[in-house]
Amino acid sequence: MPSRICLLLLFGLVFLPGCGSSPIARVNGRVTCDGKPVANAVLIFSPVPSSETALESGKAASGSTDADGRYTLTTYKRGDGALIGKHRASIMPDETGSVKCKPKVVVLEVQPGKNELDIVLSK
Repeated sequence: MPSRICLLLLFGLVFLPGCGSSPIARVNGRVTCDGKPVANAVLIFSPVPSSETALESGKAASGSTDADGRYTLTTYKRGDGALIGKHRASIMPDETGSVKCKPKVVVLEVQPGKNELDIVLSK
């Protein structure tokens, strides 16, 4: 009888929502504007649904740039990256910085493994 209970518990754990993790890959890079690093920019990578009928495509990743314009994305825990697949990346530069650039939205794809995704803004 105890083995049946253990088997039922194990079977139930497999189907609990949120137990399966989506594949994530590390993402970092650099944001520049006309060749100069953009400090304190905010980045949001929102997964693009795999089909037009999909309502939800997964958790977004975010990050911000340092003084040299470098960023690392976070989805669940610091620096873990972004979900694998296409993303609508929104880059919002800090308007108080010395480099003034326009916000930008681009579609980027996160591949398995490490991703170095540099983003170039313009004035």
